[in-house]
Amino acid sequence: MALTRDLDDRLTLARRTEPGWFRTDLRVALAVLVAGLVLLAVGLSGLWAQDEALDPDRWWHAVPLVLGASVMVGKRRRPLLALLAGLVLLAVDTALGGSLGTVVVVLDLLYSAALFSSHTGRQVLVVTAWCLVGVSAVVAGVSSEGDPRAVVMGVIQAVGFLVVPLWWAANVRTSSELAALAEERATLARAHADSLERIAELDRRESVQAERRTMARDLHDVVAGHVSAIAIRTGAALAGPAGHERETLEMARETSLRALAEMRTMIVLLRADDRAGGPVSAPGTLDDLAAVVVAHQGHGAVAALDDRAPRDLPAAVQQAALRIVQEALTNAAKHGAAGEVRVVLEPGDGALVVRIMNPLRDASHVGVPEPAAMPEHLGLPASPGTGLLGMRERAESLGGSLTAGPAGGVWSVQATIPASRPEEGAR
Repeated sequence: MALTRDLDDRLTLARRTEPGWFRTDLRVALAVLVAGLVLLAVGLSGLWAQDEALDPDRWWHAVPLVLGASVMVGKRRRPLLALLAGLVLLAVDTALGGSLGTVVVVLDLLYSAALFSSHTGRQVLVVTAWCLVGVSAVVAGVSSEGDPRAVVMGVIQAVGFLVVPLWWAANVRTSSELAALAEERATLARAHADSLERIAELDRRESVQAERRTMARDLHDVVAGHVSAIAIRTGAALAGPAGHERETLEMARETSLRALAEMRTMIVLLRADDRAGGPVSAPGTLDDLAAVVVAHQGHGAVAALDDRAPRDLPAAVQQAALRIVQEALTNAAKHGAAGEVRVVLEPGDGALVVRIMNPLRDASHVGVPEPAAMPEHLGLPASPGTGLLGMRERAESLGGSLTAGPAGGVWSVQATIPASRPEEGAR
């Protein structure tokens, strides 16, 4: 109710202050004035006089007509006051015998009062109009000594003069309110759609940032492992007998170059601080792949591993391949059908090729089992809904590529990750 009243007030204010309102009202007033003068010229005056002859004093009706047209210019700002002035001019014109032009002026002022007044003002107008209709019926009955036809004619004339303009204005207001409500509803719908889009974008960014934080921790583990190896070997060399310094220095140089290469291959992903505060785990390698595949067994799923990948790959390449396999197996368990899931790792043309293939779910086939539930042990990550995005980013960050899609009832994910060591091109 309060919302409707607020909308009504805003529309009323907008009608009163719309651009060009003065010129519009001035043109209407001039048109009514000209029409009234034409009606006087053809003799439409003395409407309530008994003599049907041409009224020789008909031009006196032009005085209330001109004044009424002047009042019409201010009907938008002071609608009730303008209506009151028009009724006074109508009484004067009626005393002169009545003219049709002044009646048109009052009809316009009555319509404008119902259109531009406040809610309370319109209620007063409606109650007053119906009371006057009742008075007209009583007057018609008394003057005609109870003739039903006179009563009916009196009521019809009073309704046409008093109620019809109010009904017309109410209809215009209702149409305007419905149009305004439809526009506000459309605006709210657009705002809601924009909010959902922003929320989805924030979720996607958060998922990407979480993936990058994980990869940053992996990089920390790799570098920490290499630096620890350097510290251990150099400490042992210092504690032992002399003669092995060159071997120790060569090992330290090779390990340092490997650590720098691992940082170079993954540094592009470190665009956000790691504020997750999560525990730092041991770096994952292809040696952990068998445990990941075993974790996928059961609940209707059979995972087959064909691992022909060399074990001298950079740690960043091994971690990326392991994470891609983990995410692909998670997606297969959540969205694929039960059946054999093949995991193939093989060397390519200077690259490591990783393929994961699982059967697709097809609801049109009868008897297709539900997707297998993913076991939660062995640290398999839960997909945040951006699995393909994370896998693709891991592959592309190392200069590789990733494709995924259905083919022959099988969902296939294939990643190609360059296997050459970055330090080899840097030497």
